[in-house]
Amino acid sequence: MENATLARPYAKAAFKFALAETKLDVWSDWLSQLASVVQNSKIRALLTHPSVSRDTLGDTFITATQLDAADKRVNFLRLLAHRQRLALLPEIAMEFNQLKAAREKVLTVTVKTVAPIADNLKERLHNALKIRLGCEVVLAEQIDKSLVGGAILRAGDLVIDGSIRGKLQKLREQLLK
Repeated sequence: MENATLARPYAKAAFKFALAETKLDVWSDWLSQLASVVQNSKIRALLTHPSVSRDTLGDTFITATQLDAADKRVNFLRLLAHRQRLALLPEIAMEFNQLKAAREKVLTVTVKTVAPIADNLKERLHNALKIRLGCEVVLAEQIDKSLVGGAILRAGDLVIDGSIRGKLQKLREQLLK
């Protein structure tokens, strides 16, 4: 089973807790920090080491995050440790932040270009996407020298490939038919 699929119910549960406590930002920051810790190769090795108990892992994460015993995040970490899901924290954080963005009606659009986008073009693109998608948009720029020119926009499941590389690929496919 894919990690995103495994992470989704935990992210939804965390989101419900955070929403009920009106602490979406606190949980979002906390999960993002834990996600970066779990991506460390030494921590990853510890998570899969057969001689380290689930309880020890849970207690280690709880101690490291300095949580009060009454904090709901303690139970969340214990659950993840008990079910051997601590390694899913990067995916849980990503899913949580997507739920948070959807609630706040904010969508992150990744824009891949061969060079940085000029400010005036960035503003026009932002406004056009805001109108088309019907929500607030945050542009996340990525540089990809292999595009040759143009851009690829990615917002969730929506992908708009306006790159020269993409157009050449489409032309190639048409010519080979």
